Amino acid sequence: VRLLHDFVTADEAAALIALSEPLYHRSSTARATGDDKRTSFSATLPSSNSDVAAVRRRIARYSGYPEANLEPLQTVRYRGGEF
Repeated sequence: VRLLHDFVTADEAAALIALSEPLYHRSSTARATGDDKRTSFSATLPSSNSDVAAVRRRIARYSGYPEANLEPLQTVRYRGGEF
């Protein structure tokens, strides 16, 4: 287990949140699409975005895995009462 403080900058976080907003869709479970088992919203972020690419490079560097082996970067949004 590694704990990396300030892994994402405040500017990167804001950019990733803004990028995510129009991409959100109802989260799904491993065996179902949006249902009552999960009420949050998820977004898969495009690796072509410069902020996403920078975070992916950092993940690859610190994890020791090639960037090509990483899964797409995702965000999940929870609002009050969502799970």
